[in-house]
Formats: sequence, structure tokens, C-alpha cells
Amino acid sequence: MLVDMKKIGTFVSSLRLSRHIYYSAVFCAGYYLAMRICGVGFSVYPFIYGFVLINILFATSLMLNNYYDRAIDDVNKKCNPLNEPGASRPEYLSTFFFLSAASVAISLSISFPVFLTAMSIHASSWIYSCPPLRIKRFFPFNTLLIAFSTCLALVLGYFVPGGIFSKLPFTAIIIFTGLLFLSFNVKDVNDCEGDKKYSVQTLMTLLGPEKGRPATAALAYSAYLLVPLLLRNSFMLVPSIIIGGATFYVVMRKGKVNEAVIFLLMFIYAAIFLKFKS
Repeated sequence: MLVDMKKIGTFVSSLRLSRHIYYSAVFCAGYYLAMRICGVGFSVYPFIYGFVLINILFATSLMLNNYYDRAIDDVNKKCNPLNEPGASRPEYLSTFFFLSAASVAISLSISFPVFLTAMSIHASSWIYSCPPLRIKRFFPFNTLLIAFSTCLALVLGYFVPGGIFSKLPFTAIIIFTGLLFLSFNVKDVNDCEGDKKYSVQTLMTLLGPEKGRPATAALAYSAYLLVPLLLRNSFMLVPSIIIGGATFYVVMRKGKVNEAVIFLLMFIYAAIFLKFKS
């Protein structure tokens, strides 16, 4: 286990707070969806357990990625506890397995559908990060798997309060996955140098920085513009143009992309959408 305060600080700083907030928000959206569709009420303890669970699941996914991306992260100068002086792989792995066991226990304590969804998230993480498959190396399957994992976080939130499987909006989830696929290429902009060196296929490495960044920005913008078209919701056209345009601008700016701003724009857009739908 991690007991050294410096190691704990490095570990916490590597957890990418903005993405924890993102997955927590997706989980909450799934919980809200179950309340709206299935008529279940809000229950404090299942919500807390589920909220802790989704964050443990993302933390273990990130730890797997850190373990197999040590060389890439070193090139990209990205915080990775395993690249720090005095790093202990056995301690890191023991923490990973402890958190993984905790996720199994928590998910089983909630319900069997939650357990199955949690195990699906774990499986997606292994397929994405770990040899021999390591889907992370192959575009577009890498981005598609990340988008699918986000939908699993939504489904997890849906099942926690007792959402009914037969009432899951499968069409909406498929559309959601497609839109996220278009948007999630943004995450690869900052990692282009290391990905290219270690043969990880992304839009940035396949097209090169000069063409890859505009293509990534354009796909993210198109995801916003497709929402009013696919959902036949003309009210969302103006927010799509404005927030999609802001996202395009953030991606196209020189230097590293600020992921926190990208997620903030997504949350604002989702809030506008939910406000209109309610």
C-alpha cells in the first residue's frame, strides 16, 4: 500500500481531477435517468456507494494505463507515479488490486446488474491498456472503446437506484457513444509526441500535428452540431454552434489543450439540454 506522503501526493496528482469530475457527472446523469424513466426515488446510501464506485473504477483504469504507459508518459512529461524517483511497482500494483477488490465488494453490495456493469468497465480498461490486445494502439477502436466506457458509466448510474434493463434507452445510448467518439479525439492532442514514438495510432499521429489538430477540432465541433439534427431539437442549435465553436477554439489554440475547459463546456451544454428537456 501507499504509505509515504510524498508518494501519496504524486499518486493523487496523477488522478486527473477533471476526468474524475467528468465520470462522476456521467454517473449522476445515469442515476437521474433512472429516476425519470423508471420512477425510482433518490436513496442516499446507494448513491454514495455508487459515487464512490465510479471513482474507484476510473482510478483503477487510470492506474492500468499508467502502468503500461510509463515510457509514453515520460516523453509527454505527464505525471505518472511510476516514473518518479523511488517509485515502487509492487506497492503500486498492491494498491491497484486493493481498489479493484473494493470495487467488486461495493458493486455486489448494491446489486447484480451494478456488479456486471462494473466488471464490464474493468474489462474495457484491460482491453484498452493491457497487452496482448492493448486496443489503445489502434485507431479508431481506441477512441470508440473510451466512448463506450463512458456509456457504461452512465449505465452504472442507471442501475444503482434500481433502473430497469428493459427501459434502458438503447438508441439514445448508441447516439451518445457516436457523439463521444467524435469528441474524444481531443484527449490525444497533448500526447502526440509520445504516442508517435511508441506507435499509438490517433488522429494526431496518423495525420500529423498540422492536420491532426484541425481534424480533431472539426470532429468535436461536428459532434455538437449533430445533437439538434439527430434529436430533431432545433432549440439546441444555437447552444451547439456557440459551445461547439468555443470547443473548436480551445483545441486550435497553440500549446496543450486544457481538458478542464473542454469538460466545463460539455457540462454547460448538458445543463442547457437538461434544462430544456425538464
